[in-house]
Amino acid sequence: MSSSSYSDSSKSSKSFEKELNSKDLYHKLKRKQKYIERKYKVTYLKNSDFKHGSYIIDKPGIYVLKEDIVFNPNPNDDHMPRKDQKQYQTRAFSLGFFAAIIIQSKNVHLDLNNHRIDQSKEHALQQRFFSIIELASSPFIPNQGPGNFGPTIKTSKNVIIRNGTIGRSSHHGVHGNLTKWLLFEDLVLEDFEVAGIAVNGSDSVVFNHVKIRNSRNDVPVLATYSAARFARFFALELLNSDSYQLTQDQKDTLKQKLDPLENDLNKAYDQIIETGKTSVTQFKNDTQLPDGNIYGLLLHTPGVAVDDFIVENHKEKMDWTKNVSLRYVKVKNIRCKVNEIVSISRKDGKGIQNDVSGAAFQIDNLTNESGIYQGTSLSELQLFLAELAIKLGISLGKNNITQDTIDWAKSGKPVSELLSKGYKYKCNTDSMFHVNKGAIGYRFDGVDNLTMVKCKLDKLVNFGRLGNEDLDGAYVISHDKQKRPGYGGCESIGINLSYCRQIMLDNNSIHGVLSSNGDVIGINIINKSRSINIYDIGIKGLYGGTLSNGKWEGEDYYGNTVPYVAGLPNNVPNTVGIYISKDSKRVNIGKRCIKDLVSPGCEVPIWSN
Repeated sequence: MSSSSYSDSSKSSKSFEKELNSKDLYHKLKRKQKYIERKYKVTYLKNSDFKHGSYIIDKPGIYVLKEDIVFNPNPNDDHMPRKDQKQYQTRAFSLGFFAAIIIQSKNVHLDLNNHRIDQSKEHALQQRFFSIIELASSPFIPNQGPGNFGPTIKTSKNVIIRNGTIGRSSHHGVHGNLTKWLLFEDLVLEDFEVAGIAVNGSDSVVFNHVKIRNSRNDVPVLATYSAARFARFFALELLNSDSYQLTQDQKDTLKQKLDPLENDLNKAYDQIIETGKTSVTQFKNDTQLPDGNIYGLLLHTPGVAVDDFIVENHKEKMDWTKNVSLRYVKVKNIRCKVNEIVSISRKDGKGIQNDVSGAAFQIDNLTNESGIYQGTSLSELQLFLAELAIKLGISLGKNNITQDTIDWAKSGKPVSELLSKGYKYKCNTDSMFHVNKGAIGYRFDGVDNLTMVKCKLDKLVNFGRLGNEDLDGAYVISHDKQKRPGYGGCESIGINLSYCRQIMLDNNSIHGVLSSNGDVIGINIINKSRSINIYDIGIKGLYGGTLSNGKWEGEDYYGNTVPYVAGLPNNVPNTVGIYISKDSKRVNIGKRCIKDLVSPGCEVPIWSN
């Protein structure tokens, strides 16, 4: 233990009461709310305002729901923007309606008026990246995302969202980048698949009386369905556009590759709408739980939060999310089963080969026991689109599948032939080459000046299997962007603080955090976090690993029951109340109750390196 990283504190949380009040943003934001209410008119929103697409708020004002909203735009047009809808003819909408409400203005008060907004079941199936509310004109900052979303982004400022329920979403309840002066109040967020709220690179944000609960448990498809939808879009664009100059033979072959995928997509859609499930093997989600990383609340630096936890030394002030207050926030009943997707690298051994939307070419799921290619309707189209791009010398989205991989798939030879040319397996990744991080109740990355008071976490569960130990061996680092050793997809963490500073947690509780096969940590303080003060914390009921019939045994990558063994990429699951990394400084912990830690490995109330 290093005394420079951690110390017990006898100070009462009352010592920080003045400090807390001086930093309290709530009253400032309430004054901004009153200003908006005095100055701007009221606009009432009904289902008819969403019938043909996203409602774009580009002017200051008060926007009030008159009824519950179910977002199901353009069902007769594959839920996509039509060419006659000029407001949606921008790059931001190139892959569909990414939000029900888009706020790209300052001085906006969105009053849900005790109503709720849901993505329809149909649209949640067909549009697999989506937020009920997006706080900017695009879901991605420039040069990020599964496609080209445009060179600029319009952000919001002075926004209040309150008084209702934000429901079913295939991705986020609320998402935003680079917002300023933002208040969430008296809200319930539920039925999401990735995060209840995710705010990146923002300044002056308050969460007051917010419940984030009950993540989706009726997800009918795996991430392959999303990849199939996007591959279909690109194929149709090639077939219907004269600018690519395909020969008739190329068009005929592309149609032959597309038709089986269209049939699988249509079959899956019809089955799911009727029964909630599908028998199409490449799409079927047996657990009905989200198959990727999941968060209750996510605060991050600008841009996508897809790599490992933040470690960079941010020099510019805009790189932080700063001045954040959480009061009476409750995260409850968040569950997932994170899948590891083994992919194949580029020829230099770096990165991965991905298709037009950036989805990984899932090499291990596309080979039989002899290592010979065994394709699906999706992989066949992915490979042919890549082949066309190479032959025509064109760029197709994010595609970088190589000619070597195309030739291997046709050859009937084992995958060892491909690996002998310098390609490598890539592990610890999901279907979009995001680093697997597991289930996290509150994730804070690069946050400066945060107070978290009287907040709770209750029931966070990750059923993810152990990582693959065969294809990439006993790896320390497999994914190019991972910073921590081994496989991280089966962890469960209550509160994660990575490269954060000036943090005060007062009178919070964490209860019922479980992982079937990985470590469980109540509060994880890592990556040069500093000036962390924790008071009146209650942590109990942390369960790491699975005990069955008196034996600690887990589920490996292939679904087999195996004993836990020390050694990377997996390890024997541990439970830790509060973990403090060696490089984190000035961490003070006052009154605490840490109990009921259960695992086959170490059970440690406070672990300070």
